[in-house]
Amino acid sequence: MIKVKNNSKKLYAHTVKNTDKDGKTIAKDYFLKPLSTLDVPEDVAQIWFKTKDIVEFVEPKEAKAEKAALEKENAALKAEIEKLKNETKAADEKVKAKKTDK
Repeated sequence: MIKVKNNSKKLYAHTVKNTDKDGKTIAKDYFLKPLSTLDVPEDVAQIWFKTKDIVEFVEPKEAKAEKAALEKENAALKAEIEKLKNETKAADEKVKAKKTDK
């Protein structure tokens, strides 16, 4: 299940039909009211995501925690890039020094 948010003033509806073990058809309706959220199966969410009005909803607390984790990872990656640049620069200088010695 995915929590989705309707950012429009339109009502979205979808019906999922499944067959149980006895061969009976079971229909489950999902209605997403304007400017509200709802937990829906992933296949329904993927259909609704094709519109620009429906987005995946993330709780603000979770979003802040995820953002902090991504910023920490980003800082670590930037530090690694700087380290690699410095190593590359040192290696280039060694190669240039060897060429000038010949």
